[in-house]
Amino acid sequence: MNFTVRNTALAQAYATVNRDSVAFLDETYDVDPMHDSHFYVMTAVVVKVADLNYVRDGIVELVGGNYWHTTQSLRTEQGRQRTHELLEYLGDPAGGETCVIRHTVEVDLGDRDGESARKACLEELLTYLANPGFHGPGVTLVVLERRRPSTSATADASTKTGLVAQGLLTRAIQMLQVSPSDEPLLWLPDLACSAYRQQIVHGNRDYFELIEQITELI
Repeated sequence: MNFTVRNTALAQAYATVNRDSVAFLDETYDVDPMHDSHFYVMTAVVVKVADLNYVRDGIVELVGGNYWHTTQSLRTEQGRQRTHELLEYLGDPAGGETCVIRHTVEVDLGDRDGESARKACLEELLTYLANPGFHGPGVTLVVLERRRPSTSATADASTKTGLVAQGLLTRAIQMLQVSPSDEPLLWLPDLACSAYRQQIVHGNRDYFELIEQITELI
């Protein structure tokens, strides 16, 4: 099952990316003041440019369609089985994918929407991914799920701009926010986030252990 990227900005970015890998980011968190533990996790799954079409077509074929959301799928037996299959696919050591997880263990109670924790995770992930030596020469294209409202999307862009202004990132770094319907490769960090959440919240390692060997925790 082949998937064609129709988002113009994304297609152009893929055509002009000047490094050999692309990072896809997603997050999971709990900042509910009624809960004992508060955390923010941001995950990057890094895919080689040469493998983008192959990996994308592989996960679309496994899902059997153009929609996937791991949290929703974990509610059914069939969905849990499919999640297991997708994580096995991602974690296959024969593939070239790398998973990087930034975990803020405890979110400040004053950070009621998790935005400060998100900013900290995003800053560290971006600087880590762009570092020469990571996955070859580092990553210059980062793709995230588009956030609503627009002020949230603007906050992420400002985080990147601030890092550039501090000299921690080069201006060559591109960061695009798109819908997962535009890019199924965003399902991969969603999968990784859910697998890690199952471990830290429920003590269930059955999912995370499928990708642990390709994962770096920072």
